[in-house]
Amino acid sequence: MAREHRREISPSKPKEGFSAAGAVCKGCSGFCAEFFESSGHRYEYKTNHVWGVFRPLLTEKATLAERLSGILTSDMPKTFQDAVMLTRLLGVQYLWIDSLCIIQDDATDWEIESANMAKVYSNALLVISADDAKDARDGFLRPRGEGAYSSVEIPYHDAATNKNGNIYARKKWLDIGDYEDNIYVFDETIEEFAHTGERSHSRSLLNTRAWAFQERLLSPRTLHYSSSEMAFECRNIIQCECSPRPRREMKSRLFKNQGIAESSIGRSDWMTILDSFTDRNLTFDTDRLPALAGVAAAMEPYTADDYICGLWRQEFRTGLLWEIHHRSSPPARRHRQYYAPSWSWASVNGSTVHGFGRYNGWSESQGEWAEVLSIDIEKTTKNPYGPGRGSVLLRGYIGLATVSDFQRRPPLIRLGAAGTKGGEDIIFNVDIEEKPEVVQGGEVYIFVVTSKPSKEDSTVRTDMSCLVLLKAGEESPNIYRRVGHAEGFYGQNFNSWDQHFQRETVRLI
Repeated sequence: MAREHRREISPSKPKEGFSAAGAVCKGCSGFCAEFFESSGHRYEYKTNHVWGVFRPLLTEKATLAERLSGILTSDMPKTFQDAVMLTRLLGVQYLWIDSLCIIQDDATDWEIESANMAKVYSNALLVISADDAKDARDGFLRPRGEGAYSSVEIPYHDAATNKNGNIYARKKWLDIGDYEDNIYVFDETIEEFAHTGERSHSRSLLNTRAWAFQERLLSPRTLHYSSSEMAFECRNIIQCECSPRPRREMKSRLFKNQGIAESSIGRSDWMTILDSFTDRNLTFDTDRLPALAGVAAAMEPYTADDYICGLWRQEFRTGLLWEIHHRSSPPARRHRQYYAPSWSWASVNGSTVHGFGRYNGWSESQGEWAEVLSIDIEKTTKNPYGPGRGSVLLRGYIGLATVSDFQRRPPLIRLGAAGTKGGEDIIFNVDIEEKPEVVQGGEVYIFVVTSKPSKEDSTVRTDMSCLVLLKAGEESPNIYRRVGHAEGFYGQNFNSWDQHFQRETVRLI
């Protein structure tokens, strides 16, 4: 199937200017894999696997020359061996494995190559996805588990043609009706189309990993190996062994055969990408932006927009409206060292939701609420889609508020200074819950970003979406940092809020 699909839609040459950097594995015999410095090979496969706690076979500065002289296949961990075998069986010469093809202890090489991941994934003929391997020792070409639904051969006779044959049947998936209509491209797991044979739909190990997200999203075709069956996925269909029909998905709308479809990426799509990506695990917190750099790099030419620490310039205002999903595990936390401005979702390690930002009915009058005056950012690595240090200058309504009920979940804040009577309570979604950055009775600042008509009664109520800020320091007037997001509403006029707010220019760091 992968071979036929390649002939139907693959270009014969890589995209202009693409050259797979680093070393590429060339299967030259049954016993040895030869590595050489690549000069841009289109017909290559890529292996997608979980590193786990086991340290896989790596290329480092000290071992680069040794790797280029060749590796005995028998010295490779089982997942790598299986990938080499499958690559040869499919008649392809070249195989790209991240731990071998990027110099792991060269920070500069890693920063540069992590930004080039979009080209590696999108130009690969096929990504081999070892979905259920705990680490590189497990392999994926192994006997299926006891819970797998094996097919049964049933002889039959066609009376009309007087011919005999066989029908192959497989037990119906138990819970198919419960989730058939609830499949989403970005958060669907392999078990939702390649079944494990168990009643529960826990995520495959690979789909819990943040790095694997962009590999699956950008690859033109992926061959999944789960514990019970194989599945083939491309930009138009997902086809598993047990499914009688291909399933079309949102991915086909976002991608053409050779790349992201122009003018197809909208605000909601990017926020859906973020919500799914941030729900996955990273071994190193500092990979939060690099692990999504490939998607950003692939989108940038088609959006004609600037990517700034996880936000797009043209959608910057609504991009500020992220929240932390506190029911996720482990609890959200800040980076130990400065990583990104507090207004970026990347400044917090935790699962995000963008329920407010994705709504298309927000007030679009920049001057009505918040106006983005300037954005200053300085990259701190060689990766242009990686972390940085900077600030944004905003003009809008800002007012003092008090944390009125921090024990409640989510907490409440009251408009006005401490002791103010008659103030309105609004919901406060903190960025950090485990080690809170605010305290009961503490003062915070509310900055109104935008508004929308209320679903309950748009004629008399307007919903507000705001940032919750703290002053960066008493010696720095009008400089703030974000500590959360707040939502509230006002009635037929702004008077109930207006008494607490002034229109000012603020710098958010």
